[in-house]
Amino acid sequence: MADVDVLVVGAGPVGLTAAAELRRHGVDCRIVDRLAAPKPYAKAIGILPRTLEVWDTMGLVRGVLDHAVPHLGQLVFIDGKPAPGSS
Repeated sequence: MADVDVLVVGAGPVGLTAAAELRRHGVDCRIVDRLAAPKPYAKAIGILPRTLEVWDTMGLVRGVLDHAVPHLGQLVFIDGKPAPGSS
């Protein structure tokens, strides 16, 4: 493995944001995660306004929004059955 300045442990929202900010400032980093591949389903599907503000200061928000997929509904299951009003 090549030498890096910083090892970021965890490829979740905090780890990826930390790595993006490090790279933006020219720091060489490597991200490691215990999962070999991403999960086949979303664990978090929304972005809060404050996160967009932070990403804007990092210069990331335009790229994120350009690649975003609109959320048009959500399926909710209770005891294995679709919940009323779930779309």
